[in-house]
Amino acid sequence: MKKNKLICVLLCTVVLLCTFSLSSFADTGPKPSVNIEIAGIKGEYYATLLSKEKSTGPASAWDGTEEHKNYTNLDPVIWEKFTYYKDSDGFYFLQQAEKCYGNDTYKWGYYPPKTFKVLVYIPESDTFIVSEICERYAFDSYFCFEVSKNGAEIYRNYDYTMESVSLAARVVLTIALELALALLFGYRARGELLLISCTNIATQLALNIALNAVNFHSGQYAFVAWYIMLEFAVFALEAAVYFAFLPRLAKTPKKRSLGAVYALLANTFSFALGLAIANMIPGIF
Repeated sequence: MKKNKLICVLLCTVVLLCTFSLSSFADTGPKPSVNIEIAGIKGEYYATLLSKEKSTGPASAWDGTEEHKNYTNLDPVIWEKFTYYKDSDGFYFLQQAEKCYGNDTYKWGYYPPKTFKVLVYIPESDTFIVSEICERYAFDSYFCFEVSKNGAEIYRNYDYTMESVSLAARVVLTIALELALALLFGYRARGELLLISCTNIATQLALNIALNAVNFHSGQYAFVAWYIMLEFAVFALEAAVYFAFLPRLAKTPKKRSLGAVYALLANTFSFALGLAIANMIPGIF
């Protein structure tokens, strides 16, 4: 009786957590970004992205009128330098730039241009350094712009190491959570815990690799939608495995349906926890 009450309380908690997590994602939905790691420049400089199109999101090229001047946080002199820069390929300055120092990172995090060039202005020498034409290749695209005496080079710089660490962290946390719940359900025999562990390793690796690919190409809105659909598939698979095999491994008799109930609660709880952590620490999850 006490165990049934505990399960009901946990289910109610999970429902509330799911609601909070999904509403948080709706309010603070992530946007695509372009991240440029700049190396080889000493001192102060300004960086921006020149766009192939005249506008993207709220950013747009100056139309020549006084009302349309958008200095944002730029000194008007710097704004003029970028505005009157003539690009050889006709790319546009969208009135956005940031001050940087030395080896730094420039990020355009709200509707960055799809096709762009990196443009750097160095006030001390009154010179510009421009990159070759680039395109966003992922929801969050990473590049390295290296400047040297021989010129400037830009290349993709996606952090696959961080993504691997993120994948491992998600799998370990999920398995730890589901094993803790298994103990609450009375699954303590070595064979039971081994089956649950092996099943979780297989399903979580498949789930997280698929979600990582979705996030890479489409971002976290698509990530959440696919997360929900794939979690249903994982639940169905785990419920079938636990329903069929857990009773055979139990040292004490248990209802066969308990395995399916455990799969439902474990996946619902891990789903909610995953969304909550993804919203709190987007750089890791």
